Amino acid sequence: MKKLLVATALAASAASASANSIGHASYYGREFAGKRTASGEVFNPSAMTAAHRTLPFGTRLQLTNLSNGKSVVVRINDRGPFIRGRVIDVSLGAARMLGFASAGTAQLRLQNMGATLPVAATAAPEPEPVSDQQAGKLHFGEAIITDNHR
Repeated sequence: MKKLLVATALAASAASASANSIGHASYYGREFAGKRTASGEVFNPSAMTAAHRTLPFGTRLQLTNLSNGKSVVVRINDRGPFIRGRVIDVSLGAARMLGFASAGTAQLRLQNMGATLPVAATAAPEPEPVSDQQAGKLHFGEAIITDNHR
C-alpha cells in the first residue's frame, strides 16, 4: 500500500511540475472534429480543450503565448502531442485565441488552474420520484417543512 501511495504522489508531483512550465505547443483542428478523444469526449475544434501526455483529464491550464501575451484557459481532454519537443496540443479555437493558428506552433507558459468535474459528472441529476407521503412537503437540506398551515 505504501508503494502505491508513493507512486501516486510522485506521479502527481510530475504532473504538477509539467503543468507549471514553458514549452512548445501546436494545435489540431477540423480533421479530428467529431472523433472521440482519449477521455471519450467528442472532439470539438472550437472548444477550449487540449491534449497533454500526463495530466489528468479535466485539468484546467492557463496558457499564455510568450510572443504576444495572449492567454486562455483550456481543459485537458486528450493525450498528446506525439511530436518530439512539444508539450501540449491545443484545439484550433484555443490556437486562434492565443494568436498562433496561422503560425502553427508557439512557445507557451502552462499554469495549472486545478481540476474540473468531468463533463458527464456536471449534468443535472435525474429528479427522484415523489411518494404520496412526500406530496405536500418541501425538502430543504435536512429539514422537512409540511404544508399543514391551511
